[in-house]
Amino acid sequence: MNPMHGRNTEGLIATAHSLCKLDFKKYQGGSFQIELHPSYFPEDCSRGELMEKFSEVFFSQGGVQINLNVFDLDDLKDAYENPEKTEYDHIVVKVTGYSSHFTKMDRRFQKEFISRVNYKSL
Repeated sequence: MNPMHGRNTEGLIATAHSLCKLDFKKYQGGSFQIELHPSYFPEDCSRGELMEKFSEVFFSQGGVQINLNVFDLDDLKDAYENPEKTEYDHIVVKVTGYSSHFTKMDRRFQKEFISRVNYKSL
């Protein structure tokens, strides 16, 4: 239920508000796929608390599911360019309805995943 790649220009909160305008009783699904850069979280803030507050608001406005990934996009790009590096074997990403080791995904899916918005700040 996310915007098309390149159309999400107003940030995470604006996207969440937009998705919550949908009547999810009419649609099957409705996962909000979120990719965050580790720098998205201020140093003086708990990641868990921030995402808990975000989730509470999202769900109270009618949102139904959040799939969350936190990763450095540069690591994924390097893993894509250098699949032989074992240092990236541990990266697991949430891909809408399932999780996968990034380096084991088909190259087309890796490329698509890299093209998603990776929020760096509030």
